[in-house]
Amino acid sequence: KSLTTDATFSKAFNSAGKNVEANVYLNYQSLPFYVRRILKSTLPNSKELTADFASWTELDVLLKDNGLTFNGFTHTNDTLNQYLNLFLDQKPREIEFPEQLPANTSSFVFYGIEDLISFVADYRNMLSAKGTITQLEATIDSIGKTYEIDIEQNILGWIGKSYGLFITEPKSTAFAEQSYWMFETHSDQLASKLLGDLGTAIAQKKGQEMVESEFNGVKIKQLQLDNIVVQLLGDGY
Repeated sequence: KSLTTDATFSKAFNSAGKNVEANVYLNYQSLPFYVRRILKSTLPNSKELTADFASWTELDVLLKDNGLTFNGFTHTNDTLNQYLNLFLDQKPREIEFPEQLPANTSSFVFYGIEDLISFVADYRNMLSAKGTITQLEATIDSIGKTYEIDIEQNILGWIGKSYGLFITEPKSTAFAEQSYWMFETHSDQLASKLLGDLGTAIAQKKGQEMVESEFNGVKIKQLQLDNIVVQLLGDGY
């Protein structure tokens, strides 16, 4: 059976540049096999995350004096519940995120969305189609009852139209200790209030005080609720 019978691959193949040094194709269904060989076992969902992200990526490779550049397209299958489809109804955003990154950034990923509410709604619909929405609803309900808060409002209510994850050059092998989220906000004051209220509510229910510190004049508060962004926005986070 020829690979060209795969309609999505054909789209990727037809989008390839002609006057380039090389074309690279990534099959997201097969990629997890190779990803597991190079990523740590601490990423248990890497197979599902990668396979469900999209179908094919085509990259045009150009050689430079001091490096390589890759430019191309990623294609999804409309009949499958692939994560990248969530961005189809979102308007593109100007990428200003790198301007805020520290100089020792080793890698980053940027997301731009026009409407977070519709994005989250589409994500819920995707989970429903996969039959996994029950787990998210149970988590939100449990957090709400335990801490007497609206977790979605406190986490999502202040997020603006862009956000991203970046990793600085690790001083050890623990990348998690050098990983940071960066969010655009609708309002700095709103973000501070909602996150502050959330942190205080969680700490009080645990019989603790919210951990606060300061570094270079910047106040730092600890939100003692692990993986909440993952729960609300997906395994990609």
